[in-house]
Amino acid sequence: MVTRARLLAWIAPVAVGVVVFAAARAALLPGLAFWDTGEYQAVGPLLGTAHPTGFPTWVILAWLASIVLQPLGDPAYRMNLLAAICLAVAAAVTVDLARVLTRSTALGVMAGLAMALAPAAWAIGTHAETHALHLALVAILLWLLVGWEDRARDVDDRSRRDRADRWLLAATVVYAL
Repeated sequence: MVTRARLLAWIAPVAVGVVVFAAARAALLPGLAFWDTGEYQAVGPLLGTAHPTGFPTWVILAWLASIVLQPLGDPAYRMNLLAAICLAVAAAVTVDLARVLTRSTALGVMAGLAMALAPAAWAIGTHAETHALHLALVAILLWLLVGWEDRARDVDDRSRRDRADRWLLAATVVYAL
């Protein structure tokens, strides 16, 4: 049976993610831009190479998004939309991370919204920008490390410790991305 607290623990991050995505989509750059944004709008759908370091994780994810989001507009808009999705993911993960650390869903919701609406985060979440993906990956990385630490603490059974170490392995993969 699902308790009210567990249900709220799932609903709060999803709700914040949806609200942040809706707000970012309303403020989204509608088309092409110049400099780095224009480059990031172009390399994803073409599976090209951006300026050094090339941002391979962004390029591969942007290529996949350009296919999945194809009905939603031109390629430049789809890349802008990917940045908004990354901002929403970062906000949702921040909600759960703050909830775990503070044991308060309300503080988690406030932390997620504050992170997403901070001027720097908002600026990278409303147009094609690799830093929106980086923001989401850092939030996921911290969430995985906190989850690993929570599960690894006070574990005497070796098999349970090995299962906890899977969280550390997942964090390693996210860090590598």
